[in-house]
Amino acid sequence: MCVGTPERTSLHRLRGVVTVKRRHGRPRVLRHQRRRRRMLRKLKSGKKREAMEMKNLRLFMKNQRIIQENELLREKALLLHQENAELLLLLRNKFSG
Repeated sequence: MCVGTPERTSLHRLRGVVTVKRRHGRPRVLRHQRRRRRMLRKLKSGKKREAMEMKNLRLFMKNQRIIQENELLREKALLLHQENAELLLLLRNKFSG
């Protein structure tokens, strides 16, 4: 089987599409794409769309808080690393001199 032949399973990762060649020659779209289409159709209604937008906003805000906390922890870790290096240097000087 050659690389460019239609019998080969193709993965289009950029679009999230997975197709498998059937005997009849038509590709079959797998479940995750159908599920996504179904969800998007449901979101067209107003209440469900608003609920999804609110959930998205909550997740976005939570993500922002996690990013800020991560930056603070990174700064603390840097300070602790510097302090550890200074103490190690003092300890080496004490035992070598």
